[in-house]
Amino acid sequence: MELKPSEIYFSQDSINNVFGKRCRHSYHLIGESLDAICENRCSIHSIPTISVMKKNGRWITSDNRRLWVFRQLERLGKCKTVPVHTTDHIPAGKMTALNSGDSVHVRGNPGGRWHLKPKPKPPIHT
Repeated sequence: MELKPSEIYFSQDSINNVFGKRCRHSYHLIGESLDAICENRCSIHSIPTISVMKKNGRWITSDNRRLWVFRQLERLGKCKTVPVHTTDHIPAGKMTALNSGDSVHVRGNPGGRWHLKPKPKPPIHT
């Protein structure tokens, strides 16, 4: 199944600024991984697929750092959808979102520079 990153909500209110040990981006700043994808130094597929759970009509993930990268890529026009796995459980300790999971606070500097760029303006057709 594929979803737009903007259709997926964060389960936590904040995330670490560094990826954990489980992916190719281990111990890299999430913003630097975003830059690497935006600059074609690696593929979006180097970020592992996220798992989502449907709760109260919304798709929620506990893979919050990956979702942060995917949402930035969508905002920048670098992706429209991402593949997801469905799950029926998210650990209670990861359900800390205070704003319904609409956004997440990055603890520390995410690194990189692409996340600072404004959303591209649509082309003007004359």
